[in-house]
Amino acid sequence: MPPATFSYTLSAYCSNSMNPSPNFSGAGVAGVFSSSPVGLVFVSTSTGQINLSLSTAGTYTVTNTIAAGGGCPAVTATATITVFDPIAQTITGTTPLCIGATNTYTSTTTGGTWSSATPSVATVNASNGLVTAVAVGSSVITYSVVTGGCTITATKTVTVSAPVAQTITG
Repeated sequence: MPPATFSYTLSAYCSNSMNPSPNFSGAGVAGVFSSSPVGLVFVSTSTGQINLSLSTAGTYTVTNTIAAGGGCPAVTATATITVFDPIAQTITGTTPLCIGATNTYTSTTTGGTWSSATPSVATVNASNGLVTAVAVGSSVITYSVVTGGCTITATKTVTVSAPVAQTITG
């Protein structure tokens, strides 16, 4: 009887990631896959590929069972995986900004990294979200954080304008 040994590349997946398939080791082969508790959905129980978008967030024990046959007992192997749902994230901060102005942008999560698509227009401090308007134009500010096994990003377009010229008459 062949072994049922398998594993998944990662132990945690985000529900919006690509569906993982098992990797077999030690001459392991696919049997029938099942999971406990209820909530993990397979694309196919005969291949072990998991449908992450249809699965409920949680930690699961996945079992590969090769049925008894030829006088040999059934063979099983298990692996544990966790499915996470990405959390919604938003960025707040003032726009438009005048050249030379600064504003600290914030997000609904912490511990991530800030970046600017066009630093020649608006720079951003990678750790604290301090945006500095440099030149007229627009730039997309991105905040990325890894939480619960998911990489989550949010963006906000910053518009930079020139200060309005004023004149005094008398």
